[in-house]
Amino acid sequence: STATSPRISHRGALLATPKLTAEEAAGRLLYSGFATTLPNSPPLSGPDDVNPANINLLALPARKELFALWEAGSALAVDPVTLQAQGFKAWSPETRGAPFSAHPRVAPDGTVWNFGYVPGSGKLLVYDIAPPGQLRRQHVLTTEQADMVHDFAITERHLVFLLMPLKFNGQPGAGSPLPHYRWEDKAPLVVLLVGKADFKVQRFELPATGLFHLANAWEEGGTVQVRFVAQPDILTALRHLNVDAPRSTSVAAATQWAHITLNPSTGQARLETPGLAHVEFPRIHPARNGLPTRFTTLLARSPGMDAQVQGFDTVLTLQGDKKPQRHRYGAGWIAEEHVYIPASTTAPEGRGWVLGTAYHWPTERTTLSVFDAQAVNAGPVASVTLPYGLPLGLHGQFVAAGA
Repeated sequence: STATSPRISHRGALLATPKLTAEEAAGRLLYSGFATTLPNSPPLSGPDDVNPANINLLALPARKELFALWEAGSALAVDPVTLQAQGFKAWSPETRGAPFSAHPRVAPDGTVWNFGYVPGSGKLLVYDIAPPGQLRRQHVLTTEQADMVHDFAITERHLVFLLMPLKFNGQPGAGSPLPHYRWEDKAPLVVLLVGKADFKVQRFELPATGLFHLANAWEEGGTVQVRFVAQPDILTALRHLNVDAPRSTSVAAATQWAHITLNPSTGQARLETPGLAHVEFPRIHPARNGLPTRFTTLLARSPGMDAQVQGFDTVLTLQGDKKPQRHRYGAGWIAEEHVYIPASTTAPEGRGWVLGTAYHWPTERTTLSVFDAQAVNAGPVASVTLPYGLPLGLHGQFVAAGA
């Protein structure tokens, strides 16, 4: 037989959200952003007026559905072939227009768990979506410190929320929310362990830290194990979202890979940082949400990265007690989130591929790289450079061809 050369194609689309449509018609930016207030912004009828659907994706291959997600509004349905926006999803009449976070968790049985929050409301809205894609249950949790909850985790029996003491004292929808956040120095990190069956809540307290992303959580020997990235100086990280602010010559305080152990029977909790700093964007085996995890992909920032450039230049993998493996892209590169793709549905955890993009700003081009998950140190086994650069993003998902 004649071997065929591997082929790759790229297609991108700027999603036609109501915000984009209105601003293109006006020929200018109309609405304030998270870190920037624009004068004379039109009044809002709800968060979806300004929903850019630009943080993450949720693919439901069994239903041939794809959703683009934003932190504070509805999921936007997207045609998976044409990438055209198809309108905002209402999971139920009561949740129409309600926040649907950008970090849903798909359990091994196909159940989609997610939540939403409104700063200052003191409430978390929980979604339980059956594998076929219909909302099974919705539930509202009342809690303190729910003013910025970017991510959460699941176990076999629980939902896990890490609620940092970042308080909001403004009015949602009234200009930039960033100036209205403050850090409560004396408040703890609140951990909520929420039963999936009855939504019963057990509360724990730990030393305060900020955070954006959790890797995973699972039940082990009567405890609940949680892995996440701690971001102690989260306000500095958020202020960097203001593109008009002057660039600092120093970066924010180091992030830390962190472990939490919860003991529901005793009510005790422990937070540990094993010493891995300057990391973010943890990703695990896509079918192991809520199950024990020994393989994690992260981004890391090397000491040699330009101090005036925010972000990361290294992909890093953790596997059990082994020494971390790293690949640094080098000077001039910003690495984006890399995902782990199992070699097969039956392959041992950690066998397969790590796939991710990186942007080279001197040439203004984006490269897609594929690594052997067991040998990231060896560099990419394959890579392709697009003839142009893609806008820097946050999260990505992998969907097998034909799925």
